[in-house]
Amino acid sequence: MTPTGEDMSPKLRQIVESWLGTPFRANASQKGVGVSCQKLVAEIYREAGVIDVSVPEVPMDYYRYARDGLIEPFMAGLDRFIRIDGTTPQTGDLLAFRVGRIVHHLGVALDGNRFVHCIRGPGVIISDLADPTWGHRLAIIWRPK
Repeated sequence: MTPTGEDMSPKLRQIVESWLGTPFRANASQKGVGVSCQKLVAEIYREAGVIDVSVPEVPMDYYRYARDGLIEPFMAGLDRFIRIDGTTPQTGDLLAFRVGRIVHHLGVALDGNRFVHCIRGPGVIISDLADPTWGHRLAIIWRPK
């Protein structure tokens, strides 16, 4: 069985703690050296045993000129996740956030409203969906099967 929900909590917590403070670097995926949001979630899911997949590289300013995002079509091709609509995120869910007109930022739900993600400046951090910076941008939730 794939570790999800409560089964994933202790392992997820350990994985997340090992990534905290890693600086942001576009399209990188090296713990302690540099990581981007899409590569961070891929590495978390790989370390948790959920899925091992290469995620596409995305230009940092893609959201400024793109009409369609790259994340949704990529996720549609993965059979290990199911899109969840109209629900509260659960531990281990993949959270997709709208930036500009498209979905262009990712994080992983931890507990309650907290989630881990990577942003320019502080790098890998834990944030809260109650923060209006993130709460109103949450666009899609995917749950590992």
